[in-house]
Amino acid sequence: SQFTSDGVRIDEWNNIKETGFIPYLETVEKSKNQKGSNGVWTSESDSDALVSDKTEEGEMVERTNESSQPKRIFLVCYHLPIILGKNPYTGEFTAKFSESLIAKTEQSGVSKSHDTHWIGTVSLDLKTEEERDAVRKVLQPLHCTPIFLEKSVRDSFYLGMCKQVLWPAFHNIDLLDISKSGWGNMAIADAPNVNNWDQSRLDYWWTNYCQVNRIFAETLSQMIEPHDKIWVHDYHLALLPQTLSEMENSRLEVRSFQMVFFLHIPFPTSQVFRELEHGAEILKGMLHADVVGFHSFDHARHFLNASKRILGLSHENLVGGLIGVKYRGTKVL
Repeated sequence: SQFTSDGVRIDEWNNIKETGFIPYLETVEKSKNQKGSNGVWTSESDSDALVSDKTEEGEMVERTNESSQPKRIFLVCYHLPIILGKNPYTGEFTAKFSESLIAKTEQSGVSKSHDTHWIGTVSLDLKTEEERDAVRKVLQPLHCTPIFLEKSVRDSFYLGMCKQVLWPAFHNIDLLDISKSGWGNMAIADAPNVNNWDQSRLDYWWTNYCQVNRIFAETLSQMIEPHDKIWVHDYHLALLPQTLSEMENSRLEVRSFQMVFFLHIPFPTSQVFRELEHGAEILKGMLHADVVGFHSFDHARHFLNASKRILGLSHENLVGGLIGVKYRGTKVL
């Protein structure tokens, strides 16, 4: 390890040879090959591994692991990472991936290793079912599944709950500052003549926030299969991990997929977050994922503090530099 001139140890978290990684690497190495009860050695780290069986004559026969099916991952975001256009003369739609970080690119490691699908809304306001069918058709080759929302629902969800409540709160602007600063000077469908921040509309916005997360969950529930991976992006869909998990538990009595939730904006201090009327529900929603990710440790620290102070949840350090939150009888990383 290296130290500064005043004796402070330099963190080498991104160096795989750093001593803090040794217990984690040893654990991974031990778990690579485990002997099953039927005498078959399997490799958990590689779904395309070959498994050896013994015949009655004692000969070793290799067979393909049953888990070598193509690995599927669903990238779920409120806005699909596509540019959708419509020819004003022919009425035909065109679509291509945008420069979003979660769009498919030639350098995308996820798209190379997984059968990748995207789920989200589109930017165009489509009023007829014929237009929606045309958009579904043009997005199909891109492995994108569009979700269409009614304008009133979309406006109260996005312009209301997301942009006038959650966005400023997650950026550490408390409710008093929001109400006095004139934040959110935008007219929306449920109150077109009101251009100031009005908390009396919160219940309606929250209802539509829950409804949109449920619509996404219902769409996913019809598409996912056992052992799929789901990567949920950002605060718009903070309730989706819980909503989808409860749907699957009700349908199959067990959750058969893995889920990651990644927050692309800061997470506020617990003092600011606890001012949110539905803050506890948002925390519970996120904690139904297997892994919750943040851009920086400060954001993760604020999340851990909010989980402890609002939900009473404890956490512990794990090998490999991970942190586990104890929730629902398991550890959320």
